[in-house]
Amino acid sequence: MKVGVILAGGKSSRFSSDLPKGLHKIDGKSIVERIIECFEYAGVNKIFIVVNNDSYSYYVKENFKVDYLFQNKINGTGSAFYCFNGLYSDKDEVIVVNSDCFIYDRCVIRDFCDKCRVNNFELGVVARNDKDIKGYGRIKSFNNKITIIEEKDLSVVSDDLSLINLGIYFFKGT
Repeated sequence: MKVGVILAGGKSSRFSSDLPKGLHKIDGKSIVERIIECFEYAGVNKIFIVVNNDSYSYYVKENFKVDYLFQNKINGTGSAFYCFNGLYSDKDEVIVVNSDCFIYDRCVIRDFCDKCRVNNFELGVVARNDKDIKGYGRIKSFNNKITIIEEKDLSVVSDDLSLINLGIYFFKGT
């Protein structure tokens, strides 16, 4: 089974808005609505949105056909994903997307999952090579291990830290 998870448990503090960042609209649709459409196009069978107690009421008004998980302790993406721990099987393919990840082409998720499946990847992450862009975490790959380093924890962006984390992940539920 394909399972989709949208991480929307943060406080959206950098957006300076009461509305959760994933619900901001671009061309008439919220960012999360576009992610859900991408999941559906990719054949995702089950969709979860991780929210916090403050953002839940905003999301539920949208009538998305999803299950909600609550991030009670708001301390980052890893903590948000931990709310999903144990809700997938070792046979599942899991696609995780940050709620502020604007996807303009619904083929992105499907094509990414297909590439991971064809290459028998156990883990995949969508990245962009651009050391000059600001505000994004960086990906460091070494010896088949991936480390994501938040921009605030970087002292300098060097050529070996030019991969930007775009907030789309794939893994097999092993």
